[in-house]
Amino acid sequence: AWASTDYNEKHQSLTAEVSRKSTGFTSFISLLYFPDKTKLTYQKVPVFSLRGAQLKEKDAEAIRLFIDGKEYIVMVAHNSPRPSENLFVVQGQIVHGEVVLLEKTDQSYTITIIKE
Repeated sequence: AWASTDYNEKHQSLTAEVSRKSTGFTSFISLLYFPDKTKLTYQKVPVFSLRGAQLKEKDAEAIRLFIDGKEYIVMVAHNSPRPSENLFVVQGQIVHGEVVLLEKTDQSYTITIIKE
């Protein structure tokens, strides 16, 4: 691909393109990282309602990332009936929002709401 970082100049650059074909609900969570510089592993984590019911992935999903020895969890709510019901339980933590980042520090999590 071509890129321009300065006015009136262009140079070739690397590009990535991903796609997915499916029917019905489809989730496509992606993370850009550089494997030669970063050690990364991931796994799905269940998301629960406040009443303890495990939610379907079409309603909310979470992914635990281990990046260079640090643990993060990204939770994405896809379907919530009302904004007031955007409360979820992930790894025993009550979180609120549509997109939430949990960063493990010692034995607890720092919670950041990315999208209310």
